[in-house]
Amino acid sequence: MVVNQEQKREKTHDNQQQRAAPLGIRIFESLFPGRWYGHAVLASCIPIFLSANPGQSFFLGLYTEYLVQDFGVSRETVSALFFFSLAGSSVYLQLIGRVVDRIGTRATVKLGLLPFCMSLLVMSQSRNFYLTCLSYVGMRMLGPETVAFSAMVTVNRWFRKLRGRAAAGLQIALALQLQLAAVVNVLMQQYGWREVTMLCTLVVLLLDLPALLFLQNSPEEVGLLPDGLKHEGDSLEEAEGGKEEEREINFTFWEAIRTYQCWFIIAVAFTLGSGWGGMNVHLQAFCAERGMLPSSTSLIYSAVGLFVPAGAVITGGLLDGVSNNNDKLRRCSVLPFAAAVAQIIAIFMSNSAMAFSFGVFTGLFVGGNQVMGITIFASLYGRAHVGSMQALLAAAGLLGVAIGPVFFAITHSVWKSFNPILIATASTQLFLCAMFFFIAAPRKEGGGCDEGNPGDNAHPLAEKDELDGV
Repeated sequence: MVVNQEQKREKTHDNQQQRAAPLGIRIFESLFPGRWYGHAVLASCIPIFLSANPGQSFFLGLYTEYLVQDFGVSRETVSALFFFSLAGSSVYLQLIGRVVDRIGTRATVKLGLLPFCMSLLVMSQSRNFYLTCLSYVGMRMLGPETVAFSAMVTVNRWFRKLRGRAAAGLQIALALQLQLAAVVNVLMQQYGWREVTMLCTLVVLLLDLPALLFLQNSPEEVGLLPDGLKHEGDSLEEAEGGKEEEREINFTFWEAIRTYQCWFIIAVAFTLGSGWGGMNVHLQAFCAERGMLPSSTSLIYSAVGLFVPAGAVITGGLLDGVSNNNDKLRRCSVLPFAAAVAQIIAIFMSNSAMAFSFGVFTGLFVGGNQVMGITIFASLYGRAHVGSMQALLAAAGLLGVAIGPVFFAITHSVWKSFNPILIATASTQLFLCAMFFFIAAPRKEGGGCDEGNPGDNAHPLAEKDELDGV
């Protein structure tokens, strides 16, 4: 009799918990009973990441000719605007990273969605150049650096052992963005850039509003654990994946930036960003200098678009294939190596076959670099303050993309060739590749842990009031 009463109480408690669960979770559990909700979160992050497309650099580049024609400004002015949007975003990221850590990713997407859509609307309607510039910068900051950034942090919080493959899943959206940019370019030519920009506002809302229903900040906030664990302290062999993973400890932001590993990875992100950023902006001039056909540029971009997902999947598999953080760092060495190979191919590029090869290796390292940038700090420093730390890494990549074209332009003006900067960039990348084998994963002081294993004494996510120490 007592047993029956206890079972009834447990059943009543479970029913109350089910009714209290967010609507997205209730819908998912009714459709897929027994499945881990993290799959729904990842699926919701993909359209949210995709919706930031109007703020991506390759999308903003589509506006250059239209701004020159409609407002009568020089291309140098538009180039300066592009540089300012990237450089300003690197500073803005430091703010949004802390906002994400304090209020959560779901709230951050809600906070940024309306201003992002307003920026698109202003861009489509404004006849004032300065107001257009403001909306142009807003599209960059509120799209990739707010909405898409929140999606990346969410993936880090829901996944540990499968983090690399989950981050690679986000690159489905990146591949679509690259293809959609070409479609949008055609639509702008046929229907006008203002009309297409207004249409993008509607598309953003259609993508984000349903996705927000399923987006949740972290598994702990809804009574779950990362990777589908049933109980805290269980081995990750019981989760969806297999190999046992190191337990994580959470560094604060200030603890993380005091480690040399943090600044080494930031240097890698800056170097990779500057190399590709410089080639991307000057690619047409580079191909013309080599006497190659104008179609070579399209061939390179096609190869990049095709191999970005492959690079993401390969890197995600490599990082998830090992549990030790030292091994994860060593496997990251493939990215500067692939980037260096691309730069070396560029030095000798003279025909379509070499152009395609350059695009292949560029696509591989761009896709892989996205996965490393999303996951590596969460693996090394824990998930609690990953917003602030990931913002720092993303800012380094953005600065590289912004400053790289300046390095390339200065080199060409002095030596009348891009080869010196290509040789310098490839040499630096090969050096960074080798350095990955000489650094160890960071250790938290007083954690009593081995290298590569930050320790056993941390909850998967730090308490919210610990964020005051960020």
